[in-house]
Amino acid sequence: MVAPVAEPVVDELSGAPPTLEQMVALWPRVLEGVRPVDRRIEALLRNCEPVAVEGSAVVLGFHFDFHRNKVDEIRNRQVLERVISKLTGHNCHVKCQLSPKSERPSRPAPREQEADPRVRAAANIFNAKIVDMPRG
Repeated sequence: MVAPVAEPVVDELSGAPPTLEQMVALWPRVLEGVRPVDRRIEALLRNCEPVAVEGSAVVLGFHFDFHRNKVDEIRNRQVLERVISKLTGHNCHVKCQLSPKSERPSRPAPREQEADPRVRAAANIFNAKIVDMPRG
């Protein structure tokens, strides 16, 4: 059984390839459109964002290689392309790339972690010691 895809936004984009600004604005609807088809893909897409539009290709920037590789699998990419194409009224393709390290979220420094009241509370509950964490 195939789940329904989100309603088109053809009147907004009039069948032309979307611009980056339009894709960024449309992104929450893309996530909503993917959710009924496959929640795992939707979860992976929450860790990326549209970073460019090259003709009919929407370029997504991912923070983590694992997420990029999973979305780039043929089946997952096709689901996403169908939803984007339906919403934009234009046959779109998806390119997945890793965002530059400067744009990726970073872990807080160990001292910042120690200052976090949630971390201190967890350490107290489990009688644990806060140690340095490896950086990714």
